[in-house]
Amino acid sequence: MAERSGKPRVLLVAVLFAGLAVVSTRPLAADPAHNDLAGRKDHDVRFNTYVVFWGAHALVTDPLNLHHANIFHPERNTFAYSDIELSSSLVMLPVIAIWYNPVLIYNLLVLSAIVIGGVGFYLLALDLTGRRAAALFGAAVFVFNPAHFGRYLQIQFFADHWLPWTAWALLRWLRGKPGGEWGRWPWALATALFYCLHALTGSHNTVFGAV
Repeated sequence: MAERSGKPRVLLVAVLFAGLAVVSTRPLAADPAHNDLAGRKDHDVRFNTYVVFWGAHALVTDPLNLHHANIFHPERNTFAYSDIELSSSLVMLPVIAIWYNPVLIYNLLVLSAIVIGGVGFYLLALDLTGRRAAALFGAAVFVFNPAHFGRYLQIQFFADHWLPWTAWALLRWLRGKPGGEWGRWPWALATALFYCLHALTGSHNTVFGAV
């Protein structure tokens, strides 16, 4: 019963952070397809948007040649010259398939990172403290602290939202929390999945997450 009663609360937390994401990035949500949060002259944003789009394109058309991007011809493996941000490509893949809009995709990445990171840290802090107010406060600090929130122009640094999910699943696995009929081992698989998503946002996250 405890787990069931907790699900609506997690949805409320997601709604709360969605609202905070809208307020903190205003007026982006009024027209996310055209309101450029980062500014059209920011080259980091333009390059990172390209990286996300190339990853999505290669995953659908030719995943075995993912690293052979269409830049620096005739060089090979050019996609490895920077962070591949593949988890962002995976998350945005359905949206890219419907709306091929670079401004919209980047804005949705920023908004979704706030919500995913906020909910993940809330679950982690709730398991650690048992207090919802402390969990909400900690999640807000994690997402909106200036050192983090100010990096939204570089999505590979801003997109560390899978890290609290990794820590939460790892904590539950180590504590022996039941994850279904297979006991606690689904939490081990969840830890591996969330860590892979975290690591695929960038090489620095791979190292930081492992530590």
